[in-house]
Amino acid sequence: LWDSHADVIKVANNTAKPTGKLTARMHVHSMEGRELYARSAIVDLMPTSVADVFPIQRPTTVSGVFFVKLALERADTAISENFYWSSFDGGSCNALNSLPSVTLAAQARRSQTRDTIRFTVNLTNSTQAVALAIRLKVQRAVSGQRVLPVFYSDNYFGLLPGEAKLVTLELAERSLAGEAPGITVEGWNIQPQRIPIL
Repeated sequence: LWDSHADVIKVANNTAKPTGKLTARMHVHSMEGRELYARSAIVDLMPTSVADVFPIQRPTTVSGVFFVKLALERADTAISENFYWSSFDGGSCNALNSLPSVTLAAQARRSQTRDTIRFTVNLTNSTQAVALAIRLKVQRAVSGQRVLPVFYSDNYFGLLPGEAKLVTLELAERSLAGEAPGITVEGWNIQPQRIPIL
């Protein structure tokens, strides 16, 4: 996590067990999508503890706005991710309104166990721009009505240029009310689109 008051990246272990060796990674990108710098460190936390990992230097960019992607990994598997944006002086982020529009490459696979439908959605940002606040939603294909509840492994997340992500969605078949499902992706600067289901 980013302690923006002290401008320090920290790792917190809220469990009753030691973490073992983990890798903390930070990528800082300009609003224009260029990576400004990256850092990584090995951490090993005791139960219910917090450790400072490294400081963050707020970059001065053309727009004044930058993005911070944090990941905590165990053996190359991410166990925690956080995505932030801010400005070099901690002030206005109005420049986000000028982010270029992004069309994501997206497809979904469907599986079913008894009365539960599961979708695995693959999203890729093949552009040179940051994709901000990506949101998935499930709708009934004919009426367009929103399907609730749906359980997402992640939602409202960001993708850096060239980055991809798998998201799982689970819902009860009865919540479709007899209609076929449709999955839509949208977001802050995301071109809305219906995702093909394979």
